[in-house]
Amino acid sequence: MKKIMALFGGLLLLASCASQPTSARYEDELSAWLGQSEEALFAEWGYPNTTYSVGPDSFVATYIKVYHEPIDGDTEP
Repeated sequence: MKKIMALFGGLLLLASCASQPTSARYEDELSAWLGQSEEALFAEWGYPNTTYSVGPDSFVATYIKVYHEPIDGDTEP
């Protein structure tokens, strides 16, 4: 039984890792926006949750994404 649980845990861990973007790919995606206009960024990503001015012509935009889903898929109260 312990071997089955360990195998199941390992498979679950691998499945969760496979569905997440790699940090290198995510960094590449974000780096592509450096130096782009804020209009282009907002058109693609929407308006940010917060912006911070870091210079006369520079800012940092923060985005928060929250997922809300029923645990068992049942949407009825």
